[in-house]
Amino acid sequence: MPRTEHRHPQLERGNEQREGLVIAVTLDDPKDGPAQDAVIRVIERAVLAGPQRFPIDVTFPGEGTPDPVDDWVSSSATPFYRRA
Repeated sequence: MPRTEHRHPQLERGNEQREGLVIAVTLDDPKDGPAQDAVIRVIERAVLAGPQRFPIDVTFPGEGTPDPVDDWVSSSATPFYRRA
């Protein structure tokens, strides 16, 4: 997996009231398409290996203009991994 600074998981409820997982992955270059694709492939493999299926959204902070998800992650989420 490409180098990441930190990832934030959080549960959220969408309009359909289904639980899901938002994972924010901060890359050295947030606009690096191949790095984003590699991250998504790793997450997809992990989800497929698990016993349950639920919606997952992956966001890359700094990729573009901050949106409500980026704002929410930066203000509310706690990183579960930080690069040393």
